[in-house]
Amino acid sequence: MLRLTLRLVAAALVLAGHSFAQDRLTPEQIDSNVRSFDLVWTTIRDKHFDTTFGGNDWNALKTEYRPVVESASTLNDARNAIAAMLAHLGVSHCSIIPKDAFEGLGGGRTGDGVIGAEIRLIDDRPVVFRVLSNSPAWEAGVNVGWEILKIGDEEVEPVLAKVSEAFGQKLSREYYMTSAISNRLKGPIGATIRVTFRDAADSVVEREIKLAEPQGKEVRLSNLPPYRLRTRTDTLVNGIGYFSHTIFLDPFSLMATYDDALRAFVHSPGVVIDIRGNPGGIGMIGVGMAGALVTEKDRFLGTMITRNAELKFILNPRIPSYSGPVAVLVDALSASTSEIFAGGLKDIGRVRVFGSRTVGAALPAMIDALPNGDAFIHPMANYISFSGKALESSGVIPDDEVPLTRDALLHGRDPVVEAAVDWIKQQYPDMNTGTTKIGD
Repeated sequence: MLRLTLRLVAAALVLAGHSFAQDRLTPEQIDSNVRSFDLVWTTIRDKHFDTTFGGNDWNALKTEYRPVVESASTLNDARNAIAAMLAHLGVSHCSIIPKDAFEGLGGGRTGDGVIGAEIRLIDDRPVVFRVLSNSPAWEAGVNVGWEILKIGDEEVEPVLAKVSEAFGQKLSREYYMTSAISNRLKGPIGATIRVTFRDAADSVVEREIKLAEPQGKEVRLSNLPPYRLRTRTDTLVNGIGYFSHTIFLDPFSLMATYDDALRAFVHSPGVVIDIRGNPGGIGMIGVGMAGALVTEKDRFLGTMITRNAELKFILNPRIPSYSGPVAVLVDALSASTSEIFAGGLKDIGRVRVFGSRTVGAALPAMIDALPNGDAFIHPMANYISFSGKALESSGVIPDDEVPLTRDALLHGRDPVVEAAVDWIKQQYPDMNTGTTKIGD
């Protein structure tokens, strides 16, 4: 089963500053929009997992919105009408991606170049969370904990206020606000952008940053834009293992790296799996990774429910395996397969989850081309966790909610990792001696 957090795509389109042509439509364009509407409506009618359509009369919605598309004077008006109809379903992964935005989405608004730094919101302000070694941001002297004030001549505060107002109290608010800033930090490879920061001394500093190709292995899923897979295997204090990856794609290389990490951690007193910022990917990779953390047969992460069938995400114990304490780290940018992995293992009591609540975008989805050139994302199934909860629109709530603070980041600390390490230490009264090992 393929699954990907397609909300990332939608966020890039809505928030990256694309402008779309508003020319009046030709008869041929009107016809293609109507045919696109019909395809969207029929696809939902025939394939949507919820035959009640969120409690809506699907035929009545066609009667309401099809005339709006027929009379639309611009392409955006037609798109908005289709999107308004889809909004009645009340699910994620169900939206329209404009053609010109989708075609140019590859790595940013106008190109694939990045600064090589990850952003998180702290008190609704964009702060540098991570700087990749040898990245443009690293070379420009950008440090973790610096707050972003302006990108070019654009102040970020009004941008964030606008997005915040649009999404209100929705769980996805932080996801989209972060995307609004991250997408503005992209552009053509080799181009230079000027970023204004507030540094550790609260001084305002500017950096001219030359955009470069993203780090990591380029991976793709279907006709979606490329992503970059990066993994990190490390050893923390007291021999605690640490593994992180940026996306659940490219099963051969990702699983090989993960398995190597577990072999290295076999005697570690605990393992931290960091999927903060991970937007999802292929669901069965998450199931396979989870299988290396269980020893009992017939356990499962949850159930995928389609219109005609149910599929349990059964965990098959794997070798190599790890049987010690496991902490999973999540945040507001963890979505889809990340939520299934963390939420499912939490439900069966195998892991303890640390960080902040996830985005709540757990539905598997497909993407289809429409006659007018746009793309249509639609969910194929619903997902219910092992405990019977729907993660869609509710997300995974950590066992220990640990907020990031700018002060901690400025001092080289990660409170979420620290909380996970402290919990693992608590499992061993003599941990500070460094003598306790799993598997002895």
